[in-house]
Amino acid sequence: MNNIHGPDMPPSQCITLAPVVVLKADIASQEDKESTAATLFYLRQPSTGSAEGDMRKLAAEIDGLVMRLGLKSNLAEYKVPVSDLPKIVGGALGGMDGLDFPKVVNLLEGLHPDA
Repeated sequence: MNNIHGPDMPPSQCITLAPVVVLKADIASQEDKESTAATLFYLRQPSTGSAEGDMRKLAAEIDGLVMRLGLKSNLAEYKVPVSDLPKIVGGALGGMDGLDFPKVVNLLEGLHPDA
């Protein structure tokens, strides 16, 4: 897999994927939740009985894999200033006025030890 961050940096998805799956368990449409939750079948993991629970279980599986691979990191390791987090989220969401904006900023703050 090509790593756009250079040979010594883990892919940024290793930082954000599990927390984003947890967030999507709360904010995604039911259809998106069910589609994402179905991934547990391919991991040979039993369902929790709800799409939201399955997404949280999937997030835990992702987080565990990242840890086992030694790729656990945070935004400070990427030298991302805390002050840039709202601007990053605004760019990703296409603006700073959406309902999910504060939730995503909070998600990134949780991935930065200085926030």
